[in-house]
This record gives sequence, C-alpha cells and structure tokens, in this order.
Amino acid sequence: MKLKKLDDKINKLQEDLSSSQLQHRNRYDSLNENKRDMEAAFEERIRNLSETHQVELEENRNQYSQKMLEDAARFQELQAKKEEEARNFEENIADVVETHNLNVNQIMDKHRSMMEGQIAQTEQLKKEIERQTEDNDEILKQILQDANDEEKDIKGKNSQNVKQVEEMSLKSKAEL
Repeated sequence: MKLKKLDDKINKLQEDLSSSQLQHRNRYDSLNENKRDMEAAFEERIRNLSETHQVELEENRNQYSQKMLEDAARFQELQAKKEEEARNFEENIADVVETHNLNVNQIMDKHRSMMEGQIAQTEQLKKEIERQTEDNDEILKQILQDANDEEKDIKGKNSQNVKQVEEMSLKSKAEL
C-alpha cells in the first residue's frame, strides 16, 4: 500500500509534472509565438519606420532640391534686378551728365553771344568816342582859330581905338 501510495503519488506527481510540463510547454509555445509575433510586429514596425524614413528622406531631398531651385531662381531674379537697377542708374547718370553738358553749353553760348554783343558795343563806343574826339578836336581847333582871329581882330580894333583915342586926345589937347 505504501508502494501503491507511492506509485499513486509518483503517478500523480508525474501527471502533475506532465501537466506542468504541458502547461510550461504551452506557455513556452505561447511565449515563443508571442515572441515571434512581437518580432514580426517589431520587424514590421522597423520596416514601416524605415519606409517612413525613406519617404521622409526623399521628401526632404525633394524639398531641399525645390528650395535650392527656388533660391537659385530668386538669386537669378535678384541678380537681374540688380543689373537692371545698375543699368538704369548708369542711364540716369548719363542723362544727368548730358543735361548738365547741354545746360553748360547753352549758358556758354549765351555768355559768348552776350560777350560778343558787349565787345561789339564797346568797339562801337570806342569808334564813337574817337569820332567825337576828332569832332571835338576840330571844334576846339576852330574855336581856338576863331579866338585867335577874334583876338587879332580885337587887338586890331583895340589898336585902332587906341590910335583914335590918342588922336582924339591929341586933338582935344590941341584944341585946348
């Protein structure tokens, strides 16, 4: 009986062990399956992350390329605008210089014609002065000639008057 009890106990323990082994085996299989499922899930997640990363990387590359193209276009646009502004600036400067030169030339022409007019007027005034000087010299000569003639005439008349006065005085003395 003891043996039977022991056999029963051994059988029971073997059954428990078998049952426990089966449970452990089932649990191991379940854990192993969970592990494979988790590995598959992680691999799927890694694959998804890798694909997402590749997509994002490609999008970032495309965005970077697009931004570079936009920046290059903007640079070209700004460069063209700068060149246009420089060209306009040069044209404006050329226009201002040309206008300045035209104004200077006009002023110089006016000044030249005014100076020519003043020179002509001065020459005319010099000629007028010379003519008037000649006329004045001639008039002065005539006045001096007339004065000399008149002085001679007056002296002649005076001397005749003196002679007449002397004769009259002699006559009056003789009559006295």
